[in-house]
Amino acid sequence: MDATDKVIVFHSLDDLKEAISTDVKSHDVLAQRYCVRFIMLNCFDAFRELTKFLIRELGVKKFDLETLALGPDKTIDIDTLSDAVRSLKVSSIVTPFSELARFFKESEFKGFFNDIILSEDIAHPQKRIYIPIIGLHNRFTDFLKSFGRIEESAPIWQYYTPKDDKVMVYVSKFKDYIIPDKLNICSLTTMRDWLSFWKKQAPKDKILCGASPILNRWQNAKPDSIFTFQPVDNSHEFITDFLEISLPIEYKEDELEYWDDLLQSIGKNAAQMFDFSQYVEDLFNRKTITVNDILSFWADDGTPAYGRWLLKAYALTYQENELSGYMRNILQEIDDFKIANTLFVNFTERIFYMTNAERLQNFDSRKNIMQSQRDLFRALVPEEHQSWLKEHIIEIAQKDDSLSQAKRICTATFDFEKVLFLGWYVLRAEKDFGLSHLKDFYPDLTGYLTPFEAVATKVPASWVADYLQQFRRAKMADNYTDELKAIVDERNASADSFYNWYYSFQDSHDLLSEIQHNKVYPIDKIYWVDGLGAEFIPFIHYLLENSQSGYEAVLSQIARTTIPSNTHLNSFDVNNHLIFKLNALDELAHEGHYQKYATLVAELETVKAVIHKILDDNKVGKHTIAIVSDHGLSSMSRKCDSLKIDSKTKHEGRYAPLADDCTMVSDINFVVHENERDHKKYKVALRHQSLGVKPTHEVHGGATPEEVLVPFIVISNDDASKFLKYTIVPVEAKVPISDRKVAFKIIPEPQSSKAIFNGQEIALIRHGMQWEGIISNATEGKHHITVIPFRGKPVQLEIEFFGMGFSSGLDLDDF
Repeated sequence: MDATDKVIVFHSLDDLKEAISTDVKSHDVLAQRYCVRFIMLNCFDAFRELTKFLIRELGVKKFDLETLALGPDKTIDIDTLSDAVRSLKVSSIVTPFSELARFFKESEFKGFFNDIILSEDIAHPQKRIYIPIIGLHNRFTDFLKSFGRIEESAPIWQYYTPKDDKVMVYVSKFKDYIIPDKLNICSLTTMRDWLSFWKKQAPKDKILCGASPILNRWQNAKPDSIFTFQPVDNSHEFITDFLEISLPIEYKEDELEYWDDLLQSIGKNAAQMFDFSQYVEDLFNRKTITVNDILSFWADDGTPAYGRWLLKAYALTYQENELSGYMRNILQEIDDFKIANTLFVNFTERIFYMTNAERLQNFDSRKNIMQSQRDLFRALVPEEHQSWLKEHIIEIAQKDDSLSQAKRICTATFDFEKVLFLGWYVLRAEKDFGLSHLKDFYPDLTGYLTPFEAVATKVPASWVADYLQQFRRAKMADNYTDELKAIVDERNASADSFYNWYYSFQDSHDLLSEIQHNKVYPIDKIYWVDGLGAEFIPFIHYLLENSQSGYEAVLSQIARTTIPSNTHLNSFDVNNHLIFKLNALDELAHEGHYQKYATLVAELETVKAVIHKILDDNKVGKHTIAIVSDHGLSSMSRKCDSLKIDSKTKHEGRYAPLADDCTMVSDINFVVHENERDHKKYKVALRHQSLGVKPTHEVHGGATPEEVLVPFIVISNDDASKFLKYTIVPVEAKVPISDRKVAFKIIPEPQSSKAIFNGQEIALIRHGMQWEGIISNATEGKHHITVIPFRGKPVQLEIEFFGMGFSSGLDLDDF
């Protein structure tokens, strides 16, 4: 006998029922010896009807397999199943057996049937154990073919309907999501759900199963005449096909991890209400997310790669109108979300790969975005990429006579650009990069170059303003100019000429003590900025005016240090309650060799940071603050050959200590000076030539004006200390050269007023409702004149002096 002969085939369910009823009463030896009956089916409706028949008409007990499991999502091993079947004391139907057995490995499958097919219960000859086998025709008949004692086993019945049930089972690790009803997919999330389903409901065409045992063992179910198993382990597929959520994101296989994160975030019960834009806005705690927000969030270390992936889709879909074409192109190309700076590097460099026509379309939008997020681009574009940018901008500039493309590709974001702007201004100011370009591209440098007469600064000696202006220009060009040399040669020609101007300035310590003692200003904090020279006074005024901090300079003047102009002899007593020391500028000067253009750019950034720190640290409350310094810095000693007259110098040759009993006297190269504080003697370099080695850094310690002269600035956000506001207009904008009298209306009327013309201070005298003065050194043409009323800001006005033509005092009609 073979397997085919052993299986009894029925063509109707009624015939099968009749055979079962007959079998119960049978006195056949084999029928009574072996109690297990296998019933082969291909339809779950037949299974449920047969189950009802056995229970209701034959009194068979139902044995639910899920009761054997140790948990709702646990499987049942074959030993437990075998023991349970053999231990049944009464006639029972094991349900739903095949929905467990189909996931056994082949060895387990055959082992189980081998174990129970010949189960005996001689004491209960009419006991029957019914085991329906649904959809496992091939696997079960293969077992029967290999079973050696098939002839002596109990009968095996088969009833197949004309058409098999067909069920698509999507095996998915994504559980508990509510699937839209219109998809007609039943979701079964645990093994208990799976086993219970087949007893209670008509089968669905599609089932989504997340039971862990099936996830791990569904491959064992092949071949199967009813079930087709299809794994669903792709979160994108699950979101789009099973939750039917439409998302504005193109699927890329290497971005699957982000789809996993998104699916996890959607929520088990919220899929049908999911709104992508709302989700992203809620995630970043914004009602709407702007382009600047996108860049800020992208750069944030706290934003995961998943967040950047969402931001890209959000921007391209929901901020489409706000996005420039350039930004859209960059976002479309970005595929690295793990490293924040990739976007910023691509944004910076992409324009270099465009055609000239494409560049013209994108110059402005690129520049606007980079300038609006300047700090982010500075922080996130690495040095090597900045070097790459610099090289390519220089390459473009070298091929462009008018700098038109080079200027448009620059954004004033990086320090190297400022170095370029400084160099272009120095070299090409007369051609294509003048002051107007500098104001647009590098306004901080124009602030540094502001003339002293344009700011309310007390300059005790008129030549100093000219000297500091010449020094700043020489420093910009990194060239020891003849104009600068001529002034220092005149003013420091000897000890006498040096002392003549040195003592005309107040010592900064004395000035501070005088103001504090007389309570001229209610100073509550003092900031000592190490290395801050008088050259930076106009720049500090520019920074204050553009800070929107509420602080103004209520006192500004040039003071001096003692010589040698070093920190030791000019320090302030720091106590961190009243006097605070800021070292950054001096540290910059000493940390590396001076570099043409680059060091000045770095100094401006450092001074800017220092002033902003002072303002930021004093946002709260009303404060009046003194900004003082111990010395300035000079880059010009690097450009002069050293005198090499002393081998024991300090500060790269700027001075040398002398013994107390030294009888050396000053000469044309140095001054022998007894310091006012420590009362020791020093030999101090009078001009830029150092006494010892030739410096390579910026230096201080010598007697040149930029080393000795320092700012003394009092700032306040207290209205009681601030400048008074005046309206100033010229009575006549054109003045005859023969008259030389200028007049101004100043409203409201000040206590006093003065004007500055070509560095000369002129007292203005009130006559009626106007203030007048004589410009003795006026020449024909348009000139700037600065008017400074009492406690008022200086106002620069334009006056034109014109000639009256030829006159001899004779009437030509007489000839």
